[in-house]
Amino acid sequence: MKLRDYGITASPGRRFAGFVEIICELADSQLEPLLLALPLEAEIFTPDPEDADCRREVRRTVKGLEFKRGCHGAYGTWRMGSLEQCVGWLSAGTSVIGKLTKPGYGAGLVIPEVEYEG
Repeated sequence: MKLRDYGITASPGRRFAGFVEIICELADSQLEPLLLALPLEAEIFTPDPEDADCRREVRRTVKGLEFKRGCHGAYGTWRMGSLEQCVGWLSAGTSVIGKLTKPGYGAGLVIPEVEYEG
């Protein structure tokens, strides 16, 4: 997955258990194309507008897209969702990125290392 193809410029961040976590800023217009191209077991997350200790997460599994709310110390339950539901779920978080974080931060992706191309 070449992130620059989606307008994302970020250095690879933390590496763990075969994954790379990239912290970046996302706009609503980037969500649908990213979700369509999201590799298996990869995740996208944005801040939760209702609680700064939480985030909204979407991942791709063999069954399709799943979403959940994860909070510090509480991981939440994954639920199946359509593309439209998942875009809407993450979009609520992109609307507050500028208010909660500095430019270039606030959202992120967790991508299998073998799929990451920068």
